[in-house]
Amino acid sequence: MNPVFTPFRLAAIGVIAWALAALLWIFWIPAERRQLDALREARATVRLPMPRTGPRGERSDRPPGERFIAAFPEQASRPQRVELLLAAATSRKLAWQRADFHPARDGVPGLARYQVTLPLSGSYGALRGMVDDALRDDPATGLDRLQLRRAAATAQLVEVTSVWSLYTREGTSGRAPSAPAALP
Repeated sequence: MNPVFTPFRLAAIGVIAWALAALLWIFWIPAERRQLDALREARATVRLPMPRTGPRGERSDRPPGERFIAAFPEQASRPQRVELLLAAATSRKLAWQRADFHPARDGVPGLARYQVTLPLSGSYGALRGMVDDALRDDPATGLDRLQLRRAAATAQLVEVTSVWSLYTREGTSGRAPSAPAALP
């Protein structure tokens, strides 16, 4: 009876495995890194700083409520802000198939709220990183709700329903709101 795995066959299998690992290292990993770097660069260019009403210590004749409202971005920035939110999910390799967008009413005079419902799936660590990125990159974004589900207690994949609010100054755009183009 001949053994199935002779030392020569085991050595050949080892050489083939090392060759495949080397090909993976040479071709696939740098391509993934380039794609991740491109997404991070795109996110960095879309980052929206909150406008300042003036240098620190400057006195204004406007009431505090008006200064507060003036600190929010204009409604025209909403498509870029939604793209920024979606890029935060994509850069952390969180899967999403669709997102729902609609205006919401809060009754706060001078502010408009745009609600984004974004179902995601991925690791818990990636989800935490995405939430951190989204809230840091756009200070006028709020996380309203985060609902987590796992198939089993030991499962690595987390299914998430996240609801975000993008706050803007009301009446600062002359065009109708539009949803952004979907990212890959």
